[in-house]
Amino acid sequence: DDDIRTSMAQHGAIETLADACLAAQHPGTSPDWRGAAGGSGEGSSGSEGAPDRYIRLREQAARGLGNLAVCDRLEGRIVATPAVSALIGLLAEGDEAASDAALGSLANLVGNEEMRLQFVGCGGIELLHGPIT
Repeated sequence: DDDIRTSMAQHGAIETLADACLAAQHPGTSPDWRGAAGGSGEGSSGSEGAPDRYIRLREQAARGLGNLAVCDRLEGRIVATPAVSALIGLLAEGDEAASDAALGSLANLVGNEEMRLQFVGCGGIELLHGPIT
């Protein structure tokens, strides 16, 4: 319910989930990034060499943002974080489950004009061709 979502947001859930969406997008943000796949590439999902666990973390964080985004009063707060660009980054990586989570979250934010401007400005329209076809 919206009261629970709002309470979660007041305790930092939006920022934490936005940060988690970026966890492996920028390798320097994770201290064990290079060793996470055992140094041999094992456990990689194929998305820019990111270990599978980082892709799954980002997928679940995207789903969490989407859950919070159904609360209209939180849309602006979500859009004010790096969440939109992080979600667009998930689309660009091509992992099917992560793309699905990102699209769901972005769909929940589509009523926000600033999100739509960010989406277009970050190349989101061009990325939709891949998941739809």
